[in-house]
Order: sequence, then C-alpha cells, then structure tokens
Amino acid sequence: WHGWLHHRLAEPPAADGAPREAVVLLAADGRLALDGEPMEAAAVRQTLAGRLAAAPGLPVHLKADGAAEAAAVVAVMETLRDAGVHRLQLFTLAAAPGTSPEAVTGSAPDGGPDRGMDRGTGQEVQP
Repeated sequence: WHGWLHHRLAEPPAADGAPREAVVLLAADGRLALDGEPMEAAAVRQTLAGRLAAAPGLPVHLKADGAAEAAAVVAVMETLRDAGVHRLQLFTLAAAPGTSPEAVTGSAPDGGPDRGMDRGTGQEVQP
C-alpha cells in the first residue's frame, strides 16, 4: 500500500495550482485513494464533487488493480457517477510477466514513482 500512494499525476498542476486530472486508485483489497491520498468512498465522492464543481471538464481516471473484484470496480464507478463524473477513463493494472510487485503498486525500489503504474489497459466508459 505504501508504494501505491506514491503514484504521481502524469501532468504537473495547472498554473493556478489545480490538478489537471483526478486519479482514483482501487487496490486489490478494495482500498481507495484519490490522487495518492487514501480515503473512504464517501470522501472520494465528496472531494471529487467539489473539484468537478470548480472544474467541470476535469478528466477522471480510475486505475484498478487487476486482482480487484469486479463488484468493487462497479461500486467505485457508481461512486464516481454520484460525484458528477460523466466520462471516465478506466485502467486495469496487471503485472507483466517478470514484473516486480513494486512496479504494479507504483513504487520503484528507490521509493520513487515507477512507470509501471501506467501499464495496463485503458478504455473510456460511462460511469
């Protein structure tokens, strides 16, 4: 979990300091994080709703561990819909053969972000 939190956004914040995207992470055991900060589903919904009110076009990405239960993924998608998300980029993260666990969790051995976090399949879905 520790390394999973070190996932960083691909783009730096906008000039006004606001993030250019929101990234929701779903761990195999159902834990959630929004932009690397662990939180419960209700907090994700509330926080994201506020961010979408301020920036209606904010891109939202859901990165789910490939071992996460399908029901958990659907539940998170419903939470995002309730927050006001109308378009969602969904990624399933899975380890490639021979990939270290750190690559899947997003932390390199040196503690920094690992590009393996962006490995997986992505598709746009309607929440």
